[in-house]
Amino acid sequence: ALRNDGTVLAWGEFDDVPWGLDGVVAIGAGENHGLAVRTGRQTPLITTQPTNQCGSAGGTVSFHVAAIARASIRYQWQRNGVDLAGATNATLTITNLQLGNAGEYRVVVSNGAGATTSAVAVLEAPAPVILSRSVPEAITLTYSNRVTLGVQAGVVGSCAPGLTYQWHFNGQPIAWQTRTNYSLVAASAIRPQLSGVVPIAIAQDGVYSVTVSNVGWSTNVSWTIHVAGEGAGVWWGESASGGWAYSTNIGDIIALDAGEYHGAAVREDGTVIQWGYEWADVPADLTNAIAVSAGYEHTLALRSDGTLVAWGAQPGYGNSVPTNLAGVKAIDSGWYHNLALKTNGTVVAWGANLYGQATVPSGLSNVTAIAAGAEHNLALKADGTVVGWGLDDVGQASSPAGLSNVVGIAAGGSHSLALKRDGTVTAWGLNTSGQCTVPTGLSNVMAVAAGWAHSAALKNDGTLVCWGSNSDGQTNVPGWLADVKLLTAGGNQTAASVFSPLAQYPVDVSKDLLLIYNTNSVDSVVVKDYYLAHRPLVSGANALGIGCVTNETVTPSEFTNQVTAPISVWLQCNPAKRPQYMILFLGIPSRVNTNNAYGVYDQSSTARSPSVSYQLHTNWAGWRPFITHINMNGTNDCIGYINKLAAFGTSGQVVISASASNYANTNWIVDNVRHCVGYEPSYANSGSKLSVVTNALLDVGVATNMITYLDGLEWREPDGLGGWIYHNQAHITNAPNVAGYISWGFHSSLTSTYASVLQWTGNSGWWIIETIESYNGVRRLYGGNGIFLQWFAPSAFGGNGYSNIPVGGVTHVDEPGAGGVNDGALYFSYWVQGKRFGTCAWASRNTIYFQAVGDPCVKR
Repeated sequence: ALRNDGTVLAWGEFDDVPWGLDGVVAIGAGENHGLAVRTGRQTPLITTQPTNQCGSAGGTVSFHVAAIARASIRYQWQRNGVDLAGATNATLTITNLQLGNAGEYRVVVSNGAGATTSAVAVLEAPAPVILSRSVPEAITLTYSNRVTLGVQAGVVGSCAPGLTYQWHFNGQPIAWQTRTNYSLVAASAIRPQLSGVVPIAIAQDGVYSVTVSNVGWSTNVSWTIHVAGEGAGVWWGESASGGWAYSTNIGDIIALDAGEYHGAAVREDGTVIQWGYEWADVPADLTNAIAVSAGYEHTLALRSDGTLVAWGAQPGYGNSVPTNLAGVKAIDSGWYHNLALKTNGTVVAWGANLYGQATVPSGLSNVTAIAAGAEHNLALKADGTVVGWGLDDVGQASSPAGLSNVVGIAAGGSHSLALKRDGTVTAWGLNTSGQCTVPTGLSNVMAVAAGWAHSAALKNDGTLVCWGSNSDGQTNVPGWLADVKLLTAGGNQTAASVFSPLAQYPVDVSKDLLLIYNTNSVDSVVVKDYYLAHRPLVSGANALGIGCVTNETVTPSEFTNQVTAPISVWLQCNPAKRPQYMILFLGIPSRVNTNNAYGVYDQSSTARSPSVSYQLHTNWAGWRPFITHINMNGTNDCIGYINKLAAFGTSGQVVISASASNYANTNWIVDNVRHCVGYEPSYANSGSKLSVVTNALLDVGVATNMITYLDGLEWREPDGLGGWIYHNQAHITNAPNVAGYISWGFHSSLTSTYASVLQWTGNSGWWIIETIESYNGVRRLYGGNGIFLQWFAPSAFGGNGYSNIPVGGVTHVDEPGAGGVNDGALYFSYWVQGKRFGTCAWASRNTIYFQAVGDPCVKR
């Protein structure tokens, strides 16, 4: 159709009228074409328009135009209506595409008769854009809390290729995290779970980010996450900014104390940190600290050798230490004075003495605990009574008549607290803020603390109760706080630390060690008595006799009625104690037989025999003791093991360390040789079980030449199938100065009696063992497997008179299942780092059939 303005309209199959056709005076239509007769000067016509483009970052895109004219044609491309320099061809090509290239493109086609402008084509660079985030960009997480970081992203434009996501932590990709959300659990150590051990890094503080990408374009969004997790110090009140504050990136606090305006804490490595008003910096050369106390303007630290270090405002009454003061086992600071409790049960005091607070009562002895208030003091005697001295204007130094059975004390500004053996609290002194009004019904208390005008109590379920003045929020316990291990108060602040299963807290055997023996077994009683008499520094440990069957295996009902019931009664009778370490002696069953058929293998955990120690570990809410066994093959083997502890335990410390006495056992045997020759699909990845142990040892500083790694694996493709070939390589059966040994046990070419085949020499009397085999924790050979009783035999590993038996071993009382063995990498690396055997064993537990054999308080 020819319009009266000289333009043409077409429809049907061939309706593409050239762009710019005008001045038409006549038309015609053929079968597959059209014809137009124009008058006047002939401007160019565009027969092919440029089309929209969708470009990728760094890529190349092209726009093209086709035009016809009776004279030569010129081209000028434009972006957003502006001429592009040098873009004068029929095709416009853009390389190394960037976001700035996006826009509307068109071309002006011209000749001497005039110009025709093309239709607009859009170039889209579909870079992702963040539309929203799930949580604010700065978050502080607390122990056991979870946060889900997430984004909603989109693409601007009509071409929208799919988006991909990659999460990062401190700039490094997080493996397998490629979804729109990332969940983070605030925990800082290893949380034993039914399905295994879930390790979560201590250092979770940092920047978490997600990169959203498509076709080369990307954008990102980040969050700064702070984590106050297990083993961290947390404080609230006057020294906190906001509701509460915490120690960043620290998860190994073993002691802490709050002063009037500042606080301090000891880390596992013996260093000290402090917060609040810092009257002076922590001395740079302070090492080996085990306790700390914060006063008004000064701080006092106790070192492991029984000496003290003081620092603070100068001059200050409390900033000095008496000459030659040594043999100290506990400290506490008042406003301007200090107390020190010596190992002989006497007390030393110094500093300000206006009210006699630095004058120790004559004849004071048999003291087990001390507490310094603002200007008064308390001393707890071994008979459970309390002695006070110093300022007594409101009765703060005068304990109530008849007060007895006290197991803990605390002194505040002008008031005092006593924790009684039955888990109740008694308070006296100034009560203007209700600091002496103990909450009704408060019970099951394990520790108490006192500030200037407020009080705090730690219950045996790990929760806190605070009362008294709340002028600065010092009694507002953070709602998330649970599983508390340490508690302190001072001034108008309160501080605590959540329990960490990796932190090596000081050991007070009267509170931290529980010995369980079988009253129906003479052997069990003998071993318990020998342990108390000969194992150094455990004579004050708690001992509980239970009358149970003497079998290795008990039924569930026997376990409940004869084992857990008496322990529950003991806990009820001792509410102020929740021992961290428990030892089960010879004669205590080690397996709970749930199927009444010994050794029947079934992958279902309900049809097999979990260990007694695992069942006890998970039986009580709020109490997760580290349980080990001294249950070798009869009393002689148990006594031989205890004698080893006595021989090494000469340092005066409850925790026995061989390296502390310069015992040079330095060699690690990682035996990865297996007897299986041929293709074994079921063990295709089994080599990694032991190679990761070597890598873990290297990561914690063990020299390469100190590790003997035997690898019997070779990659082959028999019969066209890829898999591991196991060769009968020779084991190293003789090694000097052994510090640790791991192998497949009977599952290698060693026999079931490998404890007699392996010959250790030199300094090989203090080492730990693990073998990857089923039933090595039972008391008789089953299916040819080796058993732990052979490890502790008199001549085991080439020794004489128990000289070469290991100091600790981890075992399995049933078939642990595929991948269920103990985590050797954690087990040995923690031992290298100086963790106690109880920690090394339980922090690496990876099955409910787990049993640890040995003393829990020994370390490398």
